[in-house]
Amino acid sequence: MAPSLFRSLDRDWCHRASGSSSRQALRRWAEDQPVFGLFTDLDQMLVHVNRRGHPAMSDRVLAGLAKLAPRDNVAARALLQAMLPGLKALTHSFTWWADPEETAAAVVAACWERIRTYPIERRPRRIAANILLDTRQRVIRQHNRATGDIDQVGVEELISDQDGIHPAVELLGHVADAMRHGRLEHDDARLILLTRLADVPISELASAGGLGAETIRRRRRVAEARLGAAVA
Repeated sequence: MAPSLFRSLDRDWCHRASGSSSRQALRRWAEDQPVFGLFTDLDQMLVHVNRRGHPAMSDRVLAGLAKLAPRDNVAARALLQAMLPGLKALTHSFTWWADPEETAAAVVAACWERIRTYPIERRPRRIAANILLDTRQRVIRQHNRATGDIDQVGVEELISDQDGIHPAVELLGHVADAMRHGRLEHDDARLILLTRLADVPISELASAGGLGAETIRRRRRVAEARLGAAVA
């Protein structure tokens, strides 16, 4: 069963999403961002955002909410609700850390902080993936401060603050978990994340290391095989 915090957020959203205040918010936002004029209420908007098959349109709506969120409580709450499916999965990935209720509270708090301070001008695309990655990093940092463990986030910090981060949140989680359990070396993780998530060209890594591109590709195949074994 999902932590009670998520159930409470869902209940709260049901009360506020289809009322007159939600329609007023959409009309207000549509004055500057016409995309919001496509929806009759906030619930319809989020159903559209979370429906598969039109990622560019979904990202446009989320970017609009992220732009409003620092100064608009309703937009921030709508963006948080849009993030709930990802936050639930993120909470589940932290089962090694603490009680599920405590973990859910930490995840939601970190996400809310990111929503209120999201740098939309610097990172205008892949909003959901960026917020989830930033939230994961913040929660891990919180855990590491509490336990004195500062080594686990080194690889994640290579990519979490870059613009246009790749939306492979699941892959990042698998890499972090494999490292945490000693099943993936730092260099292997770095190679996977730089080439698969941060989109660093293999030719660039080969040149920097004085190696051939095929050598880097072979090393990545070995690294990904090790990651696959760790996940399995």
